Amino acid sequence: SQWRLNTSLIVIGLLMVGLMGVGGVAVYQRQAKYELQQKELEREQAHAARQSALVVELQRSNRELDEFAYTASHDLKEPLRGIAINANFLSREEVSDKGRERIERMVALTKRMEQLISDILFFSRLGRGGGERREIDPAQIVADVIGEMREWITERGANVRVETAMPLLHAEPSKVKTVFRNLIANGLKYNGSQEKSVDVGFLQEVVIKGETFHSVFYVRDNGIGIESRNHEKIFRLFQRLNLEADFGPGTGAGLSFVRKIIEDYGQRITLTSVPGEGTTFYFTLPPAVDDVAKYTKSENI
Repeated sequence: SQWRLNTSLIVIGLLMVGLMGVGGVAVYQRQAKYELQQKELEREQAHAARQSALVVELQRSNRELDEFAYTASHDLKEPLRGIAINANFLSREEVSDKGRERIERMVALTKRMEQLISDILFFSRLGRGGGERREIDPAQIVADVIGEMREWITERGANVRVETAMPLLHAEPSKVKTVFRNLIANGLKYNGSQEKSVDVGFLQEVVIKGETFHSVFYVRDNGIGIESRNHEKIFRLFQRLNLEADFGPGTGAGLSFVRKIIEDYGQRITLTSVPGEGTTFYFTLPPAVDDVAKYTKSENI
């Protein structure tokens, strides 16, 4: 009986040691897990601090770049204005007809250079925010653009129509206005039709060159069209495909503004065109609501 008692005590002792060991392992595991979580939290805090520092540095860099662009723009325009003023004074002097032509050309070139500088400044500031994103009605923006361009449109005997309803957007009004104004103006400017027209609308879905796009705005014209080899070239800054003598002055920056605005919103722009028949630009913009299925139709291009 004494042997049995000793055996029982040994067994109980072993069980107690085992339980204590299991408990010790559990405590160790909890401690290790806690330390791991602490290290992960410290890494996240350090990463957040680095990100915050990068944001501050980027904001500072952007401010400096804006200040430089503004100063450079102002400083470059000043001598141009001086040249233009002196050229105008010179044009009042007794000069030959050939000399007068050269003076007029000089004035025109200074004006063009000044506009190029302004366009560079505008392009450099696109995508930097500055405006408040809010819910806006693109139909109202298009109506405003048409109203502002009314006289210009009338002079060309043109017609600009809004074909469909359009969903609300969450964007900066001035940037959306820049997109529509440039696309509408291009459609009327580069247009040799007797009855010039531009149609604006929205498609729930459209298939372009085999690729499906959803919630797409479009601006369609019956202008001169664009050859396929130039579809990418037209979006380059200061790229013009046509002579001023044929379609009037311009810097060729408008479509660069359009694409930059759209892509800075994380959206897309593409086009289809038939030379001599017209061009349609398709693009997306950030919606104010997810459900745009109630708007208009679909197309397969």
